Amino acid sequence: MTNKKGLFQYNEKIFCKDDVVHTLKSIGIEHGDVVFVHSNLGVFGRLADIKDRKEYNSEFLNACLEAVGDKGTLVVPTFTYSFCNCKIFDVEKSPSTLNYFTEVARKTNGFVRSDDPIFSIVAKGPAANDLINNLSTCCLGKNSIWERLYQKNAHNLMFGTKFDSAFLHYIEEYFRVPYRYDKVFSGKIKNGSKIYKKSYTYYVRDLKLNPEPFLEELYQKSLENKVLKKIILGAGTIMTIRSKDLFSITGKMLKKNLYSLVKISNLS
Repeated sequence: MTNKKGLFQYNEKIFCKDDVVHTLKSIGIEHGDVVFVHSNLGVFGRLADIKDRKEYNSEFLNACLEAVGDKGTLVVPTFTYSFCNCKIFDVEKSPSTLNYFTEVARKTNGFVRSDDPIFSIVAKGPAANDLINNLSTCCLGKNSIWERLYQKNAHNLMFGTKFDSAFLHYIEEYFRVPYRYDKVFSGKIKNGSKIYKKSYTYYVRDLKLNPEPFLEELYQKSLENKVLKKIILGAGTIMTIRSKDLFSITGKMLKKNLYSLVKISNLS
């Protein structure tokens, strides 16, 4: 071990950043990969040596960056839903509404942010600019960040979270599931010294139908097809699935049943 500072403890064992890096490599993350990460860092165990919230999250972030290496690109969601809430989206300052890990990534040197006022992401690595520049104003559709993650066959890394990914909404739009519909949101974006007006199309949930995510079948099929990799780290679980594999399996399910990813109590 080159880094002995304990991150968390579980069953009398103390885990360091190096253990996290090793686990990420064991699950298939390699140097040069593009990795989109959803995170829940509170599930792995009790705090060990590191008590500071920012340092704790930064160590996990650095572990992810080390796993992808200098030739890889790490992508972190920093969704704000600004236009949905009638707010100006400030690319540099609008905080992520997700969790503290995403805020740490947003504020870390070297990460660049997309100007999507609903589903912004930050990225660091050689592919970062290709991912965020000149994105479509269709949040989940063609030429969106999600299509680009598909093209690069990015890992969908579930870092302590349940089986889920925002990438699934891109697949739902692609197959035009009937429990979502296009809605246009307009507002102002501040990017550095520039302020401009824009409109974005978001494939929103139909609240009258009130669709609730139900991903158990997709989860099981992903495991059965051996495209979902899963490993235990302390008290938590890390999973990853490539974008093209997730698209393929989900697409087959949606072709048979457009409601296969949800439960709908109001469906007549």
